[in-house]
Amino acid sequence: MPPCMAEFAKLREDVQKRGLAAKAAGQRKVSREEMCKHITAYSAAELKWVKYTEANTTSCGIPTEVAQQLKQVHSNTEQTKEKICAAGPAPAAAPPSLSDALGTSRLPTPETTKSGSGTLDTLTGSALSR
Repeated sequence: MPPCMAEFAKLREDVQKRGLAAKAAGQRKVSREEMCKHITAYSAAELKWVKYTEANTTSCGIPTEVAQQLKQVHSNTEQTKEKICAAGPAPAAAPPSLSDALGTSRLPTPETTKSGSGTLDTLTGSALSR
């Protein structure tokens, strides 16, 4: 393998390694800020690979189609990076509900339930036997 192709392969492996790290981070559902770091590192490695490929297409015998494809893929990566990194801070927590604001609970609890002769009290036994 010519030295220039060894460098090409090394750059490709770096891109793959960073891509797998970004994929794993996405599967772990990391914060947007951490995902931005992963996609930025991936994009930087990919750009390095694209530039090397463009600069060495003739001297290494790399087909021009490969350089064009890498450039297109990097363009897509940049768009994704912009979406992830420029999205701003994470959304704020949901505002309190009306029942939270009024200080009531949403569902009755054993402490708030009264025992007596209601409709639901008949479900635990015969109402006539009481």
